[in-house]
Formats: sequence, C-alpha cells, structure tokens
Amino acid sequence: MVFCFLVIDLQVAELLACMAKNPQLSFSKIVEVVAETTAPLTPIEKLLEKIPSKRPYVPPPKVSYSILLSSPLFSILIIALL
Repeated sequence: MVFCFLVIDLQVAELLACMAKNPQLSFSKIVEVVAETTAPLTPIEKLLEKIPSKRPYVPPPKVSYSILLSSPLFSILIIALL
C-alpha cells in the first residue's frame, strides 16, 4: 500500500514542478489530482493547456541588470559582503 502512495506523491511532485517551470500554462488555474490506473499517458503540459485560467497570464517585468550593476548602491553592497 505504501508503494501506491509513493507513486501518487511522485506524480504530484512532477505536476508541481511542471507548473513551476511553465507559469504561462499554470497561472491562476485550479487543479485536482486524481490517480487512475486506466488514464492515458498524456504530457502534463497538454493537460494544463485544457484547463481554463481564472485570469490572463501577465509575465513579470524584465529586470535590466546593467542598470543594477552600474548603480552605486550595488557597489556598496558588494563591498559590504566582502
């Protein structure tokens, strides 16, 4: 019986990893995990595409690291860490 729960836990971990890796597919979606031995093997990405999102995905703003690296505050932080 423990082996059965181990497989389910691994599958849930796989789902969570896929959702974290693909925020555009998993943003604002509610999922329920059900273990069925007769379910067809379908890639998680394809399953997530079928679930409607509660809100549209808005990607986070891109950070310009060149501005951060050239700021005096960054230099002070580097000196403080050394």
